[in-house]
Amino acid sequence: MEQKIITPDDNYKGLDEWIRKTGARKILMVCSGSIRYQKAFNAHLGEIEKTGVEVIDFRDFQPNP
Repeated sequence: MEQKIITPDDNYKGLDEWIRKTGARKILMVCSGSIRYQKAFNAHLGEIEKTGVEVIDFRDFQPNP
């Protein structure tokens, strides 16, 4: 499976399209912990999770120097 990097452009429209296209049931989200403070993003994740897609956060990493 190929890696897909999705940016916040167009309110994460690319994420919605990718989920529909692939039929994904689980998403591994690699991000800093601060993303959970973004209300709009959290609302969007809530809508995604309502469709039965499981979102797994991975935050235990260090930037590559």
